[in-house]
Amino acid sequence: MLERFKLFYDRYLWARCACWGMLILSALFFFMISGGFPPTSWRLLAQTIPQVAHLWGLHGTAVVLPLAILGLQSLSYLLVWIGILCGWIAVLRHWRHNVHERQQFAKAAQEQFERAIQQRQEQEQMAQEYKAQFRAPTMAHLPAFPATMRTGQAQQPNYVEQTYATSHVSQTRQTKQLDTEHTVVSKAPVQWERKLPLRLEIGSGWDVGIKRKQQPNEDSMVAMQGTCIYNNALLPFGLLVVADGMGGHAAGQDASYLAVQAMLQWVVPHIAGVNAMSDELLAELLVDGVRRANLAVYQRSQEVGADMGTTITAALVLDSRAYVVNVGDSRTYRYREGDGLRQVTHDHSLVARLVAAGRITPDEIYTHPDRNQVYRGLGDKRNVEVDSFMLTLQANDRLLLCSDGLWEMVRDPEIERILQHSEWNPAQTSKALIRSALKGGGLDNISAIVAHVLPITL
Repeated sequence: MLERFKLFYDRYLWARCACWGMLILSALFFFMISGGFPPTSWRLLAQTIPQVAHLWGLHGTAVVLPLAILGLQSLSYLLVWIGILCGWIAVLRHWRHNVHERQQFAKAAQEQFERAIQQRQEQEQMAQEYKAQFRAPTMAHLPAFPATMRTGQAQQPNYVEQTYATSHVSQTRQTKQLDTEHTVVSKAPVQWERKLPLRLEIGSGWDVGIKRKQQPNEDSMVAMQGTCIYNNALLPFGLLVVADGMGGHAAGQDASYLAVQAMLQWVVPHIAGVNAMSDELLAELLVDGVRRANLAVYQRSQEVGADMGTTITAALVLDSRAYVVNVGDSRTYRYREGDGLRQVTHDHSLVARLVAAGRITPDEIYTHPDRNQVYRGLGDKRNVEVDSFMLTLQANDRLLLCSDGLWEMVRDPEIERILQHSEWNPAQTSKALIRSALKGGGLDNISAIVAHVLPITL
């Protein structure tokens, strides 16, 4: 309850104003009714206690009730003032924590910005060195030749000098051409990086959420990178998997873990040692991995006699292609500058069907009472239907794989806003997404993998 109040307090300005106003008004109110500070009852109690024996001798047991009332009133005022003081301390500590967090985030963003500038300067320096290697030699670097050569009677022109002059003109033209190309490179590096393979920078975030704070996280995820042989070329690859377990805490955790392990055990050995791979085979390889994962979860559920399952989405990134699969409502997004955010996968959920049928609007997905009901998942049956997609990637694309604990708490426009910050690295981006999901309510386990596609520069 306290965590939900903190998120509510952080999200709305009027909530913060109301909280501060209530603390100020309550302090003023009790200050007035108690007769100032310290309260009048405290002062009376302090004066009465030394005279209790004398009052008892004069009035007997009649002094018990007034003393008891005075003591209870003094204790009540004490508890009220302690509560007000604790409220002030809690609000001030939370404010200080938020300030510190914003400072840390700004510091990290500034460090990333400075690192990007340094990398840009290093690339420009390398480009200048690359250009300097092709500069034409000057006459001062060549040995001196006589203007003419004597052949007995006549003087013949020095063909060595003529040959050098011709080659020097030709080399000068080549140098000018290189200068022009270098100018294009410095202004638009994509033109010469486009034919180079792409690489990934990956960041991930994982949180149990607020509502399930005392329960195990049922999400499992993996993000790995390696190198494989593809079409007789050595290329980097990335394998990203997010699974959201279902069927109770222990059963859901077990199901998602089994699914991720089965995917790794099937996909990695096949892409590591096979040379002749096509787009169709790679897509089918990922689909077979999901089917293996489904069979593993199904067999475990039969062994233990428990109702367990999991959703899954996975992406295999190889060079400029991404092969994506999904079962359930865990999603894969792609963000591209100029094109915006695009949901690659399709949710296998009841609310997705209702939207497709026109019975509810897309915005009602986030509030519909049956939004967590999926009609297709791993572990329900021995066989499962798997959706498969293939994407063409380009430099600065971003892939996001996430469970419903993220996208239900963070609407697509906010996800797009966070992903479009190119100055953030994927680790910072994933942390920002997790924070946004927690501020949105944090009602479920949250998993996010962010992959930033970058060119391999010379």
